[in-house]
Amino acid sequence: MARAPAGAWAAAGTPAATKEQAHPGEQACRWNGSCASPINESRVLACGPHKGKSVWKLARKLFEARMYEAGLAFGPSPGQGWPDDVIPPYDVIKKPTRA
Repeated sequence: MARAPAGAWAAAGTPAATKEQAHPGEQACRWNGSCASPINESRVLACGPHKGKSVWKLARKLFEARMYEAGLAFGPSPGQGWPDDVIPPYDVIKKPTRA
């Protein structure tokens, strides 16, 4: 399977305002899920104090801190993000089947 070139998604941070990117996971819409999930492995934040940093690594760091604070157990990280060249199964368009 061919892989996308390194940094192919590097400029694709979320289009949120700098203020929002400064406080990931604290927006009012946070319960709706991410507007870009799964997080691609090469995705970086586009602005704010975390500009240029890995979205996945920051999300994992915040997740672990929140889990510790809540006293909840969690396992090891499953990886460093979703591979850039793989389409999530739920985004694959399937041909309709006839009944």
